[in-house]
Amino acid sequence: MDNSGEGLSLWENFIESIAQVLSRALSTKDTEKVIISFNVLQDRLRQLSVDNLNRLELRSKFPRKCKHSGTCTGNCIKAVFRSFAITYALKYAMGLIPSLLTGKIFKQKDLIYKLGGRDTTSFALFMSMFISTYKGVLCLLRYLRKKNDAFNPFIAGTIAGTSILLDQNRSRRVMIALYLSTRTFHFIFRWLWRHHVYKYFEPFTNPSSIEKPAPKLEKLKTDTSSLLEPQKPRVFDLKSPTINTENAMANRFFSFTRHSRQSSLKSVNSADAININEIERVETVNSGGFSELEDVDDKHHTHHPWRIWMRHTFGTITMMLASSQILNAYACEPQFLNKSYLSFLITHGGVRHLEPKKSRSYLNLIGYVVAASSASGKSKFTGPVSTTIDFASTIPVELPVDKVLEFQDKYKNTPHEFVMCAIQHPYHTFCTIGVFYAFWGEWWRALKLYGPLNLIMTVVFKGKKLLKDPLKSVKQYTKSTLRSVLFLTCYVTAAWCTPCLFRNMRGKDENWMYYVNGLISGAMVLIEQPGRRLELGMYCLPRAIECLWNSLSVKGYVPLIPAGEAIYFSLSTGVLMTLYQNDPGSIHEGYRKFMYRFFGVN
Repeated sequence: MDNSGEGLSLWENFIESIAQVLSRALSTKDTEKVIISFNVLQDRLRQLSVDNLNRLELRSKFPRKCKHSGTCTGNCIKAVFRSFAITYALKYAMGLIPSLLTGKIFKQKDLIYKLGGRDTTSFALFMSMFISTYKGVLCLLRYLRKKNDAFNPFIAGTIAGTSILLDQNRSRRVMIALYLSTRTFHFIFRWLWRHHVYKYFEPFTNPSSIEKPAPKLEKLKTDTSSLLEPQKPRVFDLKSPTINTENAMANRFFSFTRHSRQSSLKSVNSADAININEIERVETVNSGGFSELEDVDDKHHTHHPWRIWMRHTFGTITMMLASSQILNAYACEPQFLNKSYLSFLITHGGVRHLEPKKSRSYLNLIGYVVAASSASGKSKFTGPVSTTIDFASTIPVELPVDKVLEFQDKYKNTPHEFVMCAIQHPYHTFCTIGVFYAFWGEWWRALKLYGPLNLIMTVVFKGKKLLKDPLKSVKQYTKSTLRSVLFLTCYVTAAWCTPCLFRNMRGKDENWMYYVNGLISGAMVLIEQPGRRLELGMYCLPRAIECLWNSLSVKGYVPLIPAGEAIYFSLSTGVLMTLYQNDPGSIHEGYRKFMYRFFGVN
């Protein structure tokens, strides 16, 4: 606590001590008159102290423009150690918890040390340098330019973004940079809606369909520059006095003070029906706490009917387009996908179930056959598959025969018309039966994924609700889990079995089929909760962009710039930090609170 806070605390204790003394000498009515006088004097002294501090700051040669507590140097040093410790602990926990749940940590005893090794350290170093560099450069620019405008956070965020090169995992660097870039575009669209687009939709909107925003308080502002304004008298919580309240007169003092304080504050703006909790929240923001980074109009914009429609529609479209690129790359060009994400697709796509030992080779076989079939138009076996006929002779010569023969034990005993059908559902002749088994297998794989994941999310983020109403929380957990499981199951089933439909219609395999099946699979996101559709689309979009860029760069259409992820990451962080400092309501509430946890008030 700063010196002013300590001084006010001492003054409060002084008033309380006077009340105890007076309670022994005066009657109740006289004591209350004295207490009222002391309250008026206390508020007057506090206001004079605030005004004097503001006047001295304005007269200073270098008026303070920073909103953080303490000195700028101390703020940066604290950010380095604090962010490093938090990031290191989070990264370590993210690796440790899944290892405990799967029992992997008990099989590999040295895993507990490897989880906190070089990879975790480099990631924590990147985050700590990113946050502290931003804080330091922002303070320096304010000091040098003598201004506090949008240019400062943009330059500070751009410079701080280069610290991503400290992370030694290039795959993770690219994914972080792409994800943050797509999210930044999302927040830019939110900013455009709030400040420019919204007014054009207002004439077509039924006012009764819009949820009314909370009463707009003059003292509550989204811009952090409000912290520089003269502060109003702060509300102190007297519910837990520090002195002994056994004396009856002292108890009446605390009760009367609380009542009179709340009554006077409510009368400040009775037209807006402001309650004491709102005023305390406002004054917490004005006093430098800035605990919520909340815009009172944000809820109004978020619940606008046109905004809801656009968010759900664009979320579905984004998911469909991203899935189209991802599933085409999965079937035809798996080498361009991120390795960890490709491993996830191999597991849930059913390839690992069909071929546990050589799953990557089996997936590559699909790409070879699709490419050869699309080029030659040959997709069918030349003769009936049986044990009496040489299997190799039934494979068209235009296809990679040697690669097909590598896994012939799986499908040579089951008759199929198309080579790709034999690879996709080797144990079932009819595609419809293959659809059923694909759905059934993925249902249990998805349940193993979403069951523990949603359980952890429920315990961590909804622990209080779980304790308060466990039955309702269990119902919500079950409903959410089953809905997510159904979405992923339908997504995989459509992706795996739609090509069979097109193949039978066209009589051969073609590349476009694996783009269209991605569009159809992506539309399965409509099964998910409306609020999760955009999140799932934004999760898949960076992976789609990465594999598309890798494919185009190998084919010579675009350049592959070494460490190029640092460029667009820096520009994205520059824009993002500009929004954070000047219009935080444009940032989604969840991300806004997350950023405040790490960046705080600057």
